[in-house]
Amino acid sequence: LLATMPDDIHLRMNGRATVGISKLQFAKPWQPIVPLTIRDFQSREDALAAIKASCWTPGWIGSEPYVTFREHKTCLDGLPTQFLPEPEGCDRVVNITSSPASGLATLGFIERGQVEISPDVQLKRLGGKMRYSWPRLTYMALVPSDPSVLAELVELGKEDAIEWSKVYKESESQTLLEI
Repeated sequence: LLATMPDDIHLRMNGRATVGISKLQFAKPWQPIVPLTIRDFQSREDALAAIKASCWTPGWIGSEPYVTFREHKTCLDGLPTQFLPEPEGCDRVVNITSSPASGLATLGFIERGQVEISPDVQLKRLGGKMRYSWPRLTYMALVPSDPSVLAELVELGKEDAIEWSKVYKESESQTLLEI
């Protein structure tokens, strides 16, 4: 991830991207997990650390049960507290996930129609069939795969973003694609 992100990614994300992280609080058993919503990024490394923490799934991403983000020593994936964090002061929010939206809705993590870019949303709009079932896509997103499979998933993500940009105004899609 570090090698692919531009040097000014934190500047591009500030005020435009919201990252959700879950923080474990062992000292507060009445509130063992709380959300952290990150909107301001201090540096490129800080932005990447926020992304890493927001995706940290023990056992899949690494063997540690949690990671450190800034002064917060016990962070993990934002799914338990805020799967799709809502940014403040936005007229329009575009929700993106690497997991199939239909599967997330079936499991109750999101409402149907809440995600605009995911592996299955664009294909449904176009009347096509998914190359992979949502359980298979979720498995492929979580379990380390062959580099050729990962390259295919990246290409599918690019296709989803392109199809989304065809549906919405060019100015909105350009803003998204700049990030």
